[in-house]
Amino acid sequence: PYNYRGQSTYRQTLFNSIAILLGIGILSEPLAFAYAGWIGGTALIVFMGFLNCYTAKILAGIILEDPRLRSYTDIGRKAFGPKSTALTTIMFCLELFAVSIAFVTLAADSMHEVMPAYSSNTFKIAFIVVFVPLVFLPLSILTYTSRFGICPMLLIIVAIFIDGFSKPDTPGSLRSLAATSWGDWLYDRAWNCFWLVNGWLLWPCCNTIVGP
Repeated sequence: PYNYRGQSTYRQTLFNSIAILLGIGILSEPLAFAYAGWIGGTALIVFMGFLNCYTAKILAGIILEDPRLRSYTDIGRKAFGPKSTALTTIMFCLELFAVSIAFVTLAADSMHEVMPAYSSNTFKIAFIVVFVPLVFLPLSILTYTSRFGICPMLLIIVAIFIDGFSKPDTPGSLRSLAATSWGDWLYDRAWNCFWLVNGWLLWPCCNTIVGP
């Protein structure tokens, strides 16, 4: 009989999932929470966490019913019928394209701040040249890059604590905390800020596209 199991082991899948779910979210979430304030930030994070958990369980249930499913197109076909194949494929490709643009732009702008001698466009081209070939590699090989990706996240946390306890004043100090707000955009009705915060908080949730 045909083996429908993937090529990645449980440990490799675990590393890939951690790297994907954290990723740039470890940088975007605090900024989004600062903009939203205690009320808006807490409410949005709880709501999006619940939504992400709920939809992930639905996807897992569908996949467990039929181990032959390998993509969102297969899941959409099983859930909504053959007519949904084209729409599911288009939405899936659009989301991947949008996430890729956001990642390349953020990475290039960050590297430009570190090395201003090179323009942001130069880094964008470099990242595209490096990352596009990785798309064709199996996840069992990409797990090694995930392990390297987890290391910088841990170093960021260590740097926050070292810098936070070594600095006596804000910004960046954990001994003298910066001023926070309950949610100024709620009172100012700055809805443009609301949608910006939603985009930042939704970033980790968008990475469930690799779930199947």
